[in-house]
Amino acid sequence: MQPYYVHNNMLDPIERSLYHALHLVICQRAFLFTKVHLSDLISASAGQSALLDNQELTTQRADFVLCDRNTTRPLAIILLLDPNHSLSEQSERIGHTAKICTEVGLPVVGIQRQSIYAMHDLSSVIEPLLANSSHSDDFTNGDRIEEQETPAGHRTLGSATNLKQGKRQPPLYPGYGVLRALAGKLS
Repeated sequence: MQPYYVHNNMLDPIERSLYHALHLVICQRAFLFTKVHLSDLISASAGQSALLDNQELTTQRADFVLCDRNTTRPLAIILLLDPNHSLSEQSERIGHTAKICTEVGLPVVGIQRQSIYAMHDLSSVIEPLLANSSHSDDFTNGDRIEEQETPAGHRTLGSATNLKQGKRQPPLYPGYGVLRALAGKLS
């Protein structure tokens, strides 16, 4: 008999349900990581080591982390709230995590545990987080890099067409409209 075994599922059924729903809302515009320790997201600065003890950061974790597709910079953390626990128990569980994240400028979103998630409810929470992040050239966001010829005759890659206009354009990759329509029908 082996002393270890691999779990059949990394996420419980409710976490998987939220994970799949969030993937539909994010629609390839960001990465979504699960069960990430705060020490992977936040480091204590030299003068703040008492406040942000590294041991404390390794024991606390975010249920989900929304990250920029290009840099993997954390955009926000998502914590699952359990309706079976009292408000004081939940406050104790997430209070310190939320305080640390808020102090470093990392938004915290609390989502109630439920078996089914309404897409429009998730969209209203997630869309502002994606809109506030700065995105660089990314093919999945409809940005296209164009080849340009320099005066010396060399070919270089130019800036993305959407970024030249100075505005963030909605994603234009194949299937985006279909996914948005499907998400609207499911909610």
